[in-house]
Amino acid sequence: FNATLLRARVGASLENKRLRDEVRASLVRLENELNAARMLQLGMLPTTFPVWSAERPVQIHALMEPAREVGGDLYDFFYVSDSVFCFLVGDVSGKGAPAAMFMARTRSLVRMAVVLWQRLGTEDASPAQIAEAVNHELCQDNRDRMFVTLFLGFLDTKSGVLAYINAGHPAPHVLRGSGGIERINVKPEAPLGVRRDTAYQSRTVTLQPEDAVFVCTDGVAEAMNVGGELYTDRRLDADLRAVCAAAPADMIRNVKEHVDGFSGAAPKADDITMLALRWQPVQR
Repeated sequence: FNATLLRARVGASLENKRLRDEVRASLVRLENELNAARMLQLGMLPTTFPVWSAERPVQIHALMEPAREVGGDLYDFFYVSDSVFCFLVGDVSGKGAPAAMFMARTRSLVRMAVVLWQRLGTEDASPAQIAEAVNHELCQDNRDRMFVTLFLGFLDTKSGVLAYINAGHPAPHVLRGSGGIERINVKPEAPLGVRRDTAYQSRTVTLQPEDAVFVCTDGVAEAMNVGGELYTDRRLDADLRAVCAAAPADMIRNVKEHVDGFSGAAPKADDITMLALRWQPVQR
């Protein structure tokens, strides 16, 4: 045998093995980092839901499932005051780590804007004022031109009046305690992060006792099965009619099961986020 040729072939084989080992180690490290990022992101979203009481008569449940390890959907909820309950659902453009970072920034800005307005403002904050403040900040240094659709609502738990803005988000559903179902179909305004000087307008809808609100991202209606067929708003409407009187947790679980059953083995194309709340004041 040719000793020089043998040494060359053995050396090449060892080098290829070294490169494969490095690639494998890098993939394992990347997977671990993405899993850590996923847990960190999900840990930012509230998973402890307020218990109904006479003083705080709201039942709520929410779910966010990223299509990848990390995603760009968000939800949040908290009491602005003893009688005003704030909730929001958003969907960031794009996927992966950049969308997740923009999502985290959006959620933090909304919380900060509401808290600061309540502390420093001379009047109660409105959804439009919060949206304008957050939009202004998101437009700063937004070199990647990312944006977020957002539904932001302030529910007066004493009167049932829901003040809201819809910044480019899919229209939410109102599930009436009487059994009816309708959409809040006011024309959406511009998403946040597009134009710094966008003006938003707060609108209102009045809930009756036992009415519920269901908000989701477009990942629900646009879920796709292996045949390339979309889930569609029509199927979502039918699912919600069937659970009109259900508790928020059961409502979300039912819709999620139907979406998963429809999608089957098809890979997820988009994040899925749902939030449902029911106003249950004490009848006097």
